[in-house]
Amino acid sequence: MHFASSPTGTPPGSPPLNGSFVGRNSNWVPDEEVKACPLCQEAFSTVHNRKHHCRACGKVVCGSCSTARMALPYKGIYDKVRVCDPCKTVQESHAAASINEDMDVKQQINDSLKSELKKRAAQLTQVRQFLFSILDDEDIPEDHEDVEGLIGAGASKLKQLDSSAAKERHEVAKLLGELAQLKAAKEETEKLSGRLAKRIQAAEADCQKLDEVQAERDRALSDLQEERARTDSLTSRIVRLENENLKKRASGSGSRNGSRGATPAPQQA
Repeated sequence: MHFASSPTGTPPGSPPLNGSFVGRNSNWVPDEEVKACPLCQEAFSTVHNRKHHCRACGKVVCGSCSTARMALPYKGIYDKVRVCDPCKTVQESHAAASINEDMDVKQQINDSLKSELKKRAAQLTQVRQFLFSILDDEDIPEDHEDVEGLIGAGASKLKQLDSSAAKERHEVAKLLGELAQLKAAKEETEKLSGRLAKRIQAAEADCQKLDEVQAERDRALSDLQEERARTDSLTSRIVRLENENLKKRASGSGSRNGSRGATPAPQQA
């Protein structure tokens, strides 16, 4: 008896042993269970109507109902194998849907690429505008569309600007150093000014005390002068009184002597 072979060469009725079908086609129908083609109902025979397995659904069908040959990538079969007519229709429908999906994906990719190109074009325009803004007229290439020339000129200009910026940063650092020194000097001057202000306050306080002492001295001198004046006045009065007293004594003595004899000559004071 002749049997239609499976993809692995195993007898009909047995599930194929290769990795393409094991565990993938649980609907593999054994040959002995089928007496007629389930699609056209024609009885099988070993000579005129042999049995064949559809590699997609696993059913036993006749040759007339399984003339198509297709690859089944989802089953891991990349060579063309026998499939029944219904499975052919299903596979073609799936293939069409897959093609449509691929077309949709490609369209999405195209749209994404167009959007990205627009972004890149906008970025390029911004770069050109920036380069035109930093370049001098004599540095701009004659061909304004020469992007590479613009970029080269822009790179040279940026180097010059970077060099100038480095010098300016050096000058700024130098100025900052001088500013720090000035701040330190200012702080020292403020400290010195504070100490001088305290000394001035102390000196003013001392001057005020000296003024008070001078005023007290002046008052003491004034009192001393007044006392001297009073003393001089008292001394004058005492001298005058003493002179008057001497005169009186002299006068009284002359009177007594006249009564006794000649009057003596008056004594000079």
